[in-house]
Amino acid sequence: MKTTDKECEVKKINMKNTRWKICLICERLTLEKWFYFSVWVGSIMYGIYYFAKSSNDFFRNYVDYYDDFEEGTFLNRKRDQSDGEFEEISSIFKQFGTLMFASLIIFEIQRKFTNNKEFLKLTQIFISFYGLIHNFGFKYFFVLLSQPLIYTAIVYNFKNKAPLYILVVFNIIWSKWMFTMFIIHKVFDELSIIVAFVGYGWSILKCSCFYFESNVVTKSTFIDLLEFVFYLPTFFYGPILMYTDYEEKYNFEKYKPLRERALSLLKNGLRILFWYVFTYILLHYLYISAMRVEALYDFDSTSLYAYGFLMGTYFQLKYLILYGIGTMFASFYNIPVPALPRCIGRIHLYSDMWKYFDVGLYHYLVKYLYHFYFDIQGCPKIALFKSINIVLNCFLCLK
Repeated sequence: MKTTDKECEVKKINMKNTRWKICLICERLTLEKWFYFSVWVGSIMYGIYYFAKSSNDFFRNYVDYYDDFEEGTFLNRKRDQSDGEFEEISSIFKQFGTLMFASLIIFEIQRKFTNNKEFLKLTQIFISFYGLIHNFGFKYFFVLLSQPLIYTAIVYNFKNKAPLYILVVFNIIWSKWMFTMFIIHKVFDELSIIVAFVGYGWSILKCSCFYFESNVVTKSTFIDLLEFVFYLPTFFYGPILMYTDYEEKYNFEKYKPLRERALSLLKNGLRILFWYVFTYILLHYLYISAMRVEALYDFDSTSLYAYGFLMGTYFQLKYLILYGIGTMFASFYNIPVPALPRCIGRIHLYSDMWKYFDVGLYHYLVKYLYHFYFDIQGCPKIALFKSINIVLNCFLCLK
């Protein structure tokens, strides 16, 4: 049955009305989202204002017994310098930044003239060793070098992965005790202890990651391990890279043109520099790390809520900068890198915080702890034992 011209006109009008309704709904949704966003931003700014006001009242007559502040450079305001990790960012880059760029340039030049990967790796190892010894001395260097040697000895003698899990747990506990002794007996200065502890922690993850992938010990694999562990950009800054991803550094066929990689490095570097300067200025006005418990008793609810939000935001900014430095160099070498920490304003479930804040650590825990235990079949008692071990390992790695 054929439709008449009148019926066709009615259908066209109905279609137009339907499209108009859909567009109106989309427009309303957009306006609604903008309204929510405006309310959210306004509430955050309102809370930050009250937090800044309350904290300024507390710190106006504050006696700085703990050396939490330094003379700032903006409007004669003091800057919060109580967070050792943030202070470490600039001090390490001053010491190793030149070497990071030098190793990058040397690698590119060598890559043009030779395909001998072992020679390239040995050059990178030499640069890293030189930087550590030059800046911190032999004592510090041998503390860090002990990690690859111990893991290699364990794998060489036992030929399986089970002792590695025991070693990881023992190593993390031992490192806390060892560096506590370093602090008590003043083996290193304070900044060197912080830097050594961070490097030692990353070494535990890298050594275990390497030998979880391969439990064969040869001259070639030991060179691979040393280059992976002492890769300077991620040695202090992180994040943890899977060794299977790190191997892409020597897959030269997949390299993009040098100009494109250099522009990407520059763009990422400027972005990280912006966030570093932003956070540095922020610490002149919002004293987050230096805040004392006794001050919180006098805060109203608005200031307390804002302080909770600012602690999370500052934590995210700090690791955005730390991981950003490591990943911008790694990306230049064609290494697949984990995503940078997601803003806490976009995270509404703690499970998302677990997955999207430190993506590299999440992949490490899932691949080498969770899958390893639950791929083994066994009785319920063994399953319970495995679950307890997973929780213990995850907790220690996060600590």
